[in-house]
Amino acid sequence: MRFVDVILCVVCVTGVSFGQLLFRVAAIRLADNQLSMVERVTSWPLISAVGLYAAMVLIWLYILGRVPLSLAFPFFGLTFFIVPLLAWQFLGDPLSWRTFVGAMAILGGIAIASR
Repeated sequence: MRFVDVILCVVCVTGVSFGQLLFRVAAIRLADNQLSMVERVTSWPLISAVGLYAAMVLIWLYILGRVPLSLAFPFFGLTFFIVPLLAWQFLGDPLSWRTFVGAMAILGGIAIASR
């Protein structure tokens, strides 16, 4: 894989990870019974998450036009580390040492698979 392809994969995975964070915030708003249904489904977190995901799909399609899926897809394993880290940082979700151990295993797998 060329360096630019690695960067694009990381950008895509990071965008999807932030999208998950936005979906979580949107889900919290959707559960708020004091908001109207229109306010729930037109919230900025939900619209932002859908827009971000749409942008990441376009980047992903570009990546797959250049890189075999067997090399690009392992990068999505990073989401298993990035999403909990972002949720801990921005939403106060708990973070376990197991997350870090799992992340190291995933990073090792990505390193092996992307060679």
